[in-house]
Amino acid sequence: MAVTLQLGASRLTYLCKRAGINQAELARRMGLSRQFITKVKLREKNFTLAQGIQAAMILGCEPKDLHELIWAQSADE
Repeated sequence: MAVTLQLGASRLTYLCKRAGINQAELARRMGLSRQFITKVKLREKNFTLAQGIQAAMILGCEPKDLHELIWAQSADE
């Protein structure tokens, strides 16, 4: 059995609320558009590694906390 790790739902809404900022403010601090943040939240786009680290620093969390993580098992072929 092979085990893979996949990104699940975004936690940006929760993390922004916890940090006391809205997504537009997160975008401003990161130098990104609000639309880009919305697309990350909807899983239409992904942060680069550097952007993920920057977002985590702003939101007071670890980069791994930005999304739910899904461990999936599949049968080896």
